[in-house]
Amino acid sequence: MGQLYPTHSSVTRKAMNLSNNFECFKRGMMNRCPRCGVGPITKTLFVRHESCPHCKMDFTREDGFYSGAMAINYAMVCGFYLFPMLLIWWAGWLPGWPTIILCFLGSAIMPILTYRYSQCLWLGFYCWVTAEELDEDSRSEK
Repeated sequence: MGQLYPTHSSVTRKAMNLSNNFECFKRGMMNRCPRCGVGPITKTLFVRHESCPHCKMDFTREDGFYSGAMAINYAMVCGFYLFPMLLIWWAGWLPGWPTIILCFLGSAIMPILTYRYSQCLWLGFYCWVTAEELDEDSRSEK
């Protein structure tokens, strides 16, 4: 029977042999470590792990690294909430004042709900674009 969790050496081999860099992004989308795909990126809604509990990949980057997550968060709020609300208003399905109130409420609540996911997406995107960094990190841990 196969292993439930891969060993550390198989994780680094898998990271070094990533033929499809998009796999890193998919793992980030699912709140999983971009390198091994096993450990979670976040603990709770507002707390991120310092490193992967499984392969020890460091999630803490330089100051301001997760500023890109704010852009993703903004895009998700606009694209999945505000824009559809304005289309509903434009189609005449909802009057003006309720639309404005719902837009303000959604603009306050949606960033909180999407905060965790936007950080996972940002880390996954970063590792997708710079997959060779995963290789360097895994070699330096040996």
